[in-house]
This record gives sequence, structure tokens and C-alpha cells, in this order.
Amino acid sequence: MNERLQYMFADYVAPWLIRGLGSSLRIHQIDAHNIEAARDERGHLLFACLHGRMFLPVWHHRKEHATTLVSQSRDGEIVARLVHRIGHNTVRGSSTRGGREGLRAMVEAGKSNSIAMMVDGPRGPREDPKMGTIALARLTGMSILPTVGSASASWEFGSWDAFQLPKPYSRGFILYGEPLVVAKSTKGEEAMEQVRLELKRRLIELRKRADRIASGEEEG
Repeated sequence: MNERLQYMFADYVAPWLIRGLGSSLRIHQIDAHNIEAARDERGHLLFACLHGRMFLPVWHHRKEHATTLVSQSRDGEIVARLVHRIGHNTVRGSSTRGGREGLRAMVEAGKSNSIAMMVDGPRGPREDPKMGTIALARLTGMSILPTVGSASASWEFGSWDAFQLPKPYSRGFILYGEPLVVAKSTKGEEAMEQVRLELKRRLIELRKRADRIASGEEEG
């Protein structure tokens, strides 16, 4: 598929398919009280999602109109168009290209919008958060809300992030972890790394619990 057709697919066909799939899902929120606990004084949130488990949170919170950081690559252009069509805003940049500019733009976006970070993107390693989310939380004063989705029936792709796409009419579960606060006084590589590792621990535990609930091994 050439570039023009890819962009047309992202602009028109894919959003229609996603809306059809999303509207068929029965979504349950677990520990939703953490959502309000994480809102800042302006009512905004900083969602921290895993790349491979982004579908449910991105779909369910589309009315939040969150701003998300998307890679500057050609694939990123397709993602940006698609995310925008669903209802979210985008800033272009990544940990490898346009990182500083992207971080500054996200700090600015946090003044008027909620923020969603796919913390282990755009290239992984899987479930290993980048430092940008920690820096963003410290600079904005926003609490990090660990957010993970899992579906009772899904397709899992062989990509680096093991992307999970829920099957139509399946049950979706979105789990929200306890908000993680990054104090302004948190400075230095070691202190920032400790926070990053804590976020990683919380997200992995949340993902495992989400999978257990989705499979029926644990009650939600």
C-alpha cells in the first residue's frame, strides 16, 4: 500500500472500523476512584499506558481529548492521523527524534488538556517506561495515573509490543493504579531512575492483574 493510500486508510477507513469495534465492547473500569485522585487542579490527567495495551484506554477516554506524543516517523504520521480522528490531540516527537521539542510541547499541552503517554514506545523495550514520562510529571506537577487495558477475547500481534486488539463484543477491563507523584525536588539521575522503576513495577503488576481479571482467574 503506497503512502497516499495509507493516509486515506488512517483518515477514513480505520476510524470507522475502530468506532464499530469500540462500540461493541462491554468495558468495565477497575479502581476508577484513582482517576479523580489523579486529576490536577485544572481537572487534567496524565495517563501512563503501555504501548501494547493502549487500545482500550485510548478508545474509552476519547472524550477526554488528551494530547499524546507520537513518533515523527511515517508510521507515526499514520498513528497521529488515526488518533486525531478518534478525538485526541497529538504532539510529534519521541525519545529518539525530536525528544526535547516534544517534551516542551507536552508540558505546554498539559496546561489545557489531559496527557496520555505510551510510556514504553515507540520502539520498546516492552513494558519498560522511558524517562520522558517522569520528567513530564515533574515539570507539570501532574500525578502519573498507571492505566492498563485487557480484553476477555483478543488478537495479539507479533510486534515488539505484543499489541492487543480486543475482539468484537468481548469484555474489556481498564485498570487504574494508584497515582504516582513526582515531586519537584526529584532531581538527579538516580532519583529519577527510582521513580521510573517504580512506575515500571506498578504497570507490570497492573497488566498482570488485568489479564487475570479478563481471563476470569480473578474477580474485578
